[in-house]
Amino acid sequence: MARLYATAAVHADHEPARRRKKKAKSTRPVRDNIEAFAIAILFAVLLKPFLLEAYMIPTPSMQPAMMGCPPAGVHDRLIVDKLRYALIEPQRFDIAVFRYPIRQVQSYVKRIVGMPNDRFVIAGGNIVPVDAEGREQPPIRKPPRVQSDLWKELFPARMALDGKSRALDGYFAAAPGGWNEADGVLTVRAERGRSVSLTYTDDANGGLADRIFDGYPTSVARAIRGDPDTMNRPFEGVADARIAFRLTPAATPENLAVELDVRQRGKKPLRMALLVEGDRGRLTIREAGTEVKASEPFAFPLPAGRATGVRFTHVDGVLVAERDGETLAELSCHPWIVLDDLGVKDATLTIAVRGGDRLEFSRLRVERDLHYKRGSLPKGVPIVVPEGHYFMMGDNPEQSADAREWRAITVGEVDGRLVDPQRHPEARRIVGNLRPKPISAPVDADENPVLVTRAPNRQGKPDTVVFTDLLGEVHVLAGSPNLDPPSKAYGMSADIDDPGVWFEGDAAPRQPPVQRVQFVPREHVLGRPLLNFWPIWPFGPMRFHFIR
Repeated sequence: MARLYATAAVHADHEPARRRKKKAKSTRPVRDNIEAFAIAILFAVLLKPFLLEAYMIPTPSMQPAMMGCPPAGVHDRLIVDKLRYALIEPQRFDIAVFRYPIRQVQSYVKRIVGMPNDRFVIAGGNIVPVDAEGREQPPIRKPPRVQSDLWKELFPARMALDGKSRALDGYFAAAPGGWNEADGVLTVRAERGRSVSLTYTDDANGGLADRIFDGYPTSVARAIRGDPDTMNRPFEGVADARIAFRLTPAATPENLAVELDVRQRGKKPLRMALLVEGDRGRLTIREAGTEVKASEPFAFPLPAGRATGVRFTHVDGVLVAERDGETLAELSCHPWIVLDDLGVKDATLTIAVRGGDRLEFSRLRVERDLHYKRGSLPKGVPIVVPEGHYFMMGDNPEQSADAREWRAITVGEVDGRLVDPQRHPEARRIVGNLRPKPISAPVDADENPVLVTRAPNRQGKPDTVVFTDLLGEVHVLAGSPNLDPPSKAYGMSADIDDPGVWFEGDAAPRQPPVQRVQFVPREHVLGRPLLNFWPIWPFGPMRFHFIR
């Protein structure tokens, strides 16, 4: 604990220093302690609203960067820098703490993906700007420091999660036969003129797909995969991926191809590749077998008897070739960018080598990027961010209630009754967050409105609606849910527990007006997470780290 010391005043007398010190110490202990205590209290009072504040993460929306994972029992604690945004403006891809715009007493933490005056769509897992004529532009690239934290390892992480140890045991398909594997090293003979290949398949986990358990420590991923509620979510193919390996040939190969094949429905197939012939490499894009774009050639030797690190990446609409950790070339994929939602197995990665005599492949690693989804947003309709506002999304899109889904409802109140404000102009209009839950589900902290029943069974007629408004004020109103017919207005399943609200005393069931609330005003941005300080071993998986 930090100690605060009060500074004693300097007296202009001629008493010896030792005597003055003794005298001050003996005659002012109460006053000195009160001063120190007052300064400590003042510092603590000022620290929280203006400098630093601690937060606990209760939900999984920002996993794995910040974890609120009930299946694994992990809830990160953060220190938030509240001074930063008093001095500088928020930047794209910052993680920010802000006041939830439709329940302003509540703080949320998300990533800033949309800046003031942006016009974009969420497509192909990326943020894709759209010009005034509706033409898609190259996706927005994440800064390197941010991107490095957003890669999610697929292999060998999924292999460890499955309790296996061999790449050829369902994770890579090898052709032709004759491959051997020992201690993570794959070997094969490829005499001159003969080709061999490895294709990442991972049939049990969907291959290049955005599985919700990707990117976590094995113990946490296992807890997530064992939770039916978490796993009961759709997943799709991912084109933003990278593959890395070390290749040791006994003789110089004739060529090497590292290929990403993407099949978009109703469009010509794309093949994006790193091609090496002799000691020269190129990045290429082929559409239906025809080369449509390529980089300038660059040096890419694959010397005999030496291990060469190879990494090929497609991310944010750009191809990247790396050799031994050095970036050699980049190639924009515009206008052949991937915009469609992909099905499982619509994207595949393959390594193919011709010649090289005895080939050794080691340190195989496959990763995918953070994959943004549009959720319930209409496809192809641009998001236009107003001046002075931001568009926020979670890093765990499948479990994030963010700007894609925020909605508010307006209800009316007359004499303590919930009424339709459109039918009752005299009613007091109350606006609040819309986060409904089925009646049979446990009440959630973010749930709104909350329906209270007289009886604990389904036949008990609910008669009270608890509604929280924008500023956090709670209103208890007479009202009932619409159980017959079940409402689909909130995007819930057609179930008797569906929480559509009707207005007591009106002739027929009616829904409150629903509106999307997509943007966070600048003045609601409170700070930036600085440090994840809990949990630490042995109280849980080690989570202590600074946050980029």
